[in-house]
Amino acid sequence: MKYCGKIIKITHAQIMIESNKENCGNCKGCGKMKNRVFSVKNDGNHDFTYGDDVSVDISEITVIFSCFLIYIFPLILFFFSYFIASLITSYELVKISAAFIACGLVFFILHFFELELSLWIERKIHIQKK
Repeated sequence: MKYCGKIIKITHAQIMIESNKENCGNCKGCGKMKNRVFSVKNDGNHDFTYGDDVSVDISEITVIFSCFLIYIFPLILFFFSYFIASLITSYELVKISAAFIACGLVFFILHFFELELSLWIERKIHIQKK
């Protein structure tokens, strides 16, 4: 995925980029971004200045893996734990409880490792001058 934009603010920690209008179709996929502005971690390895036109790249595999980890993995674990509980017991309440406990545990683990995951994703984002 590639986004083009203009640098509107640079701090020691972040680079704020305003996305170009030609990046946006009518999909409303970036509706959560205020004024089409997003931030990228400033690693200090680039010589950017205010107003530079830049392109931001993130690999598709990183996006797919992140979506899998957040949406698909908890669902797989939900059904897997239900199946394992059905091998152990015949009580439906126990099977459903085990599935929900496992799903909640996954969300707790994802929340616990949120910082590490976000740092991993930030390392996969590349920014360069156009």
